[in-house]
Amino acid sequence: MGAKLTNQQIYERIYTAISERRLLPGTKLSEERLARAFHASRTRIREVLMRLRQELIVELHLNRGAFVASPTQQDLHDVFALRRALERAIAAQLSGHFAGQPVAALRRKLTENGELNRIASHIQTEKTLNYLFEHATKTAE
Repeated sequence: MGAKLTNQQIYERIYTAISERRLLPGTKLSEERLARAFHASRTRIREVLMRLRQELIVELHLNRGAFVASPTQQDLHDVFALRRALERAIAAQLSGHFAGQPVAALRRKLTENGELNRIASHIQTEKTLNYLFEHATKTAE
């Protein structure tokens, strides 16, 4: 591996491996092995795992380590309800603010008001919800 990866790049690679199901629910995520694989310190790996835990992608167990999250049926129900509520709220907000405006005008207005950062945050939340939703539906099969 040439250039040193940032924590964000390590996060994205682990997140992608989980979302693409190359790392399955319940898989142990060894700090030592991840540190070697990414040529990073265990401290940096721990920071990435903490972020993934905050996003409910990874579960941390005292004295056992980190594992890919294994959502329950209740998680599936909660995620579906939350996703439905978010989609309705976002659609209502956008239609109320931007109805009838051409795409270029929308993009300009979003950039001027700093809305793109807020939308990017919503996209990250949606990625987390998608992961939980997809995993829970696959485990329900």
